[in-house]
Amino acid sequence: MALDEQQWPAGLYVVGTPIGNLADLSARAAETLRRARLVAAEDTRTARRLLDHVGSRAPTVSLTEHNVEARVPALLSEARQGIAALVSEAGTPLVSDPGARLVAAAHDAGVRVVPVPGPSALTAALSVSGFEASDVRFLGFLPKQPGRLAAHLREAATGARVLVFFERANRLPRSLTAVAEAFGDPLVVVCREMTKLHEEVARGPASALAGRFARAKGECTVVVSLPARARAAADDSARAVLAAMRRAGARRSAAAAEVARLFGVSRQRAYEWWEETEDEQPAPTGELC
Repeated sequence: MALDEQQWPAGLYVVGTPIGNLADLSARAAETLRRARLVAAEDTRTARRLLDHVGSRAPTVSLTEHNVEARVPALLSEARQGIAALVSEAGTPLVSDPGARLVAAAHDAGVRVVPVPGPSALTAALSVSGFEASDVRFLGFLPKQPGRLAAHLREAATGARVLVFFERANRLPRSLTAVAEAFGDPLVVVCREMTKLHEEVARGPASALAGRFARAKGECTVVVSLPARARAAADDSARAVLAAMRRAGARRSAAAAEVARLFGVSRQRAYEWWEETEDEQPAPTGELC
């Protein structure tokens, strides 16, 4: 049956693209790109190769952290008239690129936003990790500075059972060593060059994989299974901050919101900890003489 225009309404189409193997591009994604009036991508060279592969003549426009605000009006204008597509360099947009601001602007302007699901390094890595994929926290790329890296990992562990982050192979040993030091050498899975010719999936203690990948090349996705003691320690840190804010006279709602932001937990969890700190307050001992 031929596809009619009702199946392809005007809007911003968020299109998942292959993370390496072009055969992973869905038929619907390919057709979307062929029908697009304009394709926005962080790297237009990568996008052009993909468009040529599917036979799309759609023009491309760069969308970076530096120009996204300037690009939004023209992209939304195209999306009101037909299909404007947003693609990432690899995988699903918004996971680690500047597309979120464009999508938010489309919602605010009343422009239809259409997901075209496709490959994602995040879900692909979780699927081959063998870890229970509940209470997962995605960290994107880790900070480069050693001090910020250690603090970032400890904060991220609050309320999570599994951490996932992206890393370039030349920085992988440093990041895995930091994971080992922060969480007592937990079990991790490293997925390197997924779906590509030199794909590698390895599972083991963080310290062991830091040595194994000392001279590796390519892009990596790392999945960390947090031991119970690491999660408990992270929760204790969040509770301690909340208790300190309460002693300083902070209001419950403001304190809970800040702890939720800092440690990546829900406000409800922070409210529960607030009530627990009330129970832990020392009883008044009377005035000093």
